[in-house]
This record gives sequence, structure tokens and C-alpha cells, in this order.
Amino acid sequence: LWKKNQSKLGTLGAGSDYVAFQDIAGVSSIDFGFKGEKFPYHSVYDNYDWMVKHGDPGFTYHSMMAQIWGLLVLEMSDAPILPLSLNSYAAALVSQVEELNKFAEEKGANGKGKVRWDVGPLRAAAHNAVIKAAAFEMWGRQWSEIHWENGNYESTVMMNARLEHNSRAADFETLLLDLEQGGGVSLLFTRPLYKRDC
Repeated sequence: LWKKNQSKLGTLGAGSDYVAFQDIAGVSSIDFGFKGEKFPYHSVYDNYDWMVKHGDPGFTYHSMMAQIWGLLVLEMSDAPILPLSLNSYAAALVSQVEELNKFAEEKGANGKGKVRWDVGPLRAAAHNAVIKAAAFEMWGRQWSEIHWENGNYESTVMMNARLEHNSRAADFETLLLDLEQGGGVSLLFTRPLYKRDC
């Protein structure tokens, strides 16, 4: 189904329970599922009986989703180097900057009498992210080569470096937040948190 629909990972947006984790706590998040006909979401009919009769008879898609989640957890927990692609993340940033620029131009940015719109600094930052991500992922490949050449032996120094590398990858989203200002306000969102310390 993924290949048939030429699917790709997209942005999460702000439409579900992951918002607080992603935008305030900086926890890397993912949301995936199957799409189909409209269903009685959050209504009295959104129940087990409806799912058995109409939504997913035999729970075929539910079983498939549980298998996907299970395989994802196994891959994430079993890999010595976390299988997170910062190269893909950086490429998506570049693409989104260009989409933002196109959107602004379509809305009349830089038109006569308009405030000057310059995406240059944002574009430069996104391209810098591509360079940094490539260097970061190169270290992971080098670790794998050294580990293989040493017959899967890992010295204490290399283990500590690998754990540091994994921590940096796992904390990547958190590090995009400005934790010094307002206790975790995203750089993208300048409003204060919903709840402040007393």
C-alpha cells in the first residue's frame, strides 16, 4: 500500500495528542495509520461494534498496524546506532523552506508597497543543516566499519562515543527548542507555555 500510493513521510502538523510532546517537550514523534472512508470519529458510534461491522472487519488493518509498530520498536531498540536519518530531516527542511518561499510569493510577498520578504537566512540555515547532518551520519557509518573490522569488538572509548552519538540523535528535536526562554518554548512558537511554574 505504501508503494502503491507513492507515500512518503510528511510533517505532523498540529492535529493530535503529539503536539505537546513535539512542540513543547521536543520529543521526536511519529503518527501513522491507514486512511479510508470517513468514520464516526469521536461520536457515540465510534465504538467496537462499528469497527467490527464496518471499519475493519476481521481487524486486518489493526493487525498490520500492530506488526508495523512492533517491527519499528525492534529496529529502534536493536540497532547499535539509532536508525534516525538526519539527512532526510535536513533535506525536508530545505524543501519546506522553498515551499514557504513559494507560498509567500503566491500571496504577494515582495510586491509593490509590501514589506520585503527574504528567505535567504532561513535557506542558508537549512543548507547548513544538510552539511551538518551528512557529517553526523558519516560518523555512524565509520563506527559501523570500525566495529565490523574489529570482529564486532567495541572498545570502551568507541562505546562511549557511540552512546554520545545516539544521545545526540535522540535529543535532536529537543535541541531545536529554546529551553532557556520560558522553560521550553519552541523557536517556532513564541507564545508562553500553557502552564507556568508557580
